Amino acid sequence: MTLDDILLKVLEDGPATVNDIVERLEGRVRIRLNMLRARGVVIREGRGGAHREFTYKLLRPAVAAKAVRGKGLARAPPEPR
Repeated sequence: MTLDDILLKVLEDGPATVNDIVERLEGRVRIRLNMLRARGVVIREGRGGAHREFTYKLLRPAVAAKAVRGKGLARAPPEPR
């Protein structure tokens, strides 16, 4: 789903606030960050728990750009070290 698809879906369901849209995006963003973290592109710092106050730092920008542009981030082979 693209951002436009998500926006249209939220608006089709009735009046929506920005918070309604952000809630729909939050899960996808977390999944994408975890995939990048598994590949060693970003690291996660901070506290977990109910509020999930994490900070992500980019480690390998060249790999991140390739991973984000390509389809199937989770299926991409790991970069040689």
